[in-house]
Amino acid sequence: HITVLADQTDAIAYQRTLSDALESARKANAAKSDFLSHMSHEIRTPMNAILGMTPLLLQTRVDDRQKHYLESTRQAARNLLGLLNDILDFSKIEADRMTMENEPFLLSEILENLADLLSFSAAGKGLELLFDVAPDVPYMLVGDKLRFSQVLTNLANNALKFTSHGSVTVSVRLLDKDAQQARLQVDVRDTGIGLTREQTGLLFQPF
Repeated sequence: HITVLADQTDAIAYQRTLSDALESARKANAAKSDFLSHMSHEIRTPMNAILGMTPLLLQTRVDDRQKHYLESTRQAARNLLGLLNDILDFSKIEADRMTMENEPFLLSEILENLADLLSFSAAGKGLELLFDVAPDVPYMLVGDKLRFSQVLTNLANNALKFTSHGSVTVSVRLLDKDAQQARLQVDVRDTGIGLTREQTGLLFQPF
């Protein structure tokens, strides 16, 4: 018989070190997600107060310059609240706690809120913010109102950001529907600089 002995001490130590490192990374990632979630909630409270008080101030006697300042404040607060919502969603995804809601909502309400949110920025750049909704689109939808609004807001806001003249148009078309569901096509078009072929290849990639 031939007996071969091999010292596995280093291999075992390496595996133990690797396992400890992975566990430390997991705990650090969980702590980061918890921190982001907690801070997002904490910051949203004063942000909602700002968003609630600004319209009340706009209803008081203010001159044009003060009105401009208040509109800018409200716009900045809304943008920041949108970023906080994105951060909160990111932390939920990392913690595997993201859930999609399924509730009725009015499409017109989403579009009106979007117009209210972005009209000030559009006017500041001399751009037209247009909405084109086909007449056969259902006025009542069922789905995740918040996520739908977030995606649409991000797309429209990005279009405004990279458009220096012309317009940004949000259009909604009905593709098909039955007794249970409707499938819509939502487009955001702008007259901005567009994307090169190389830039198109980077879409949906981390940056």
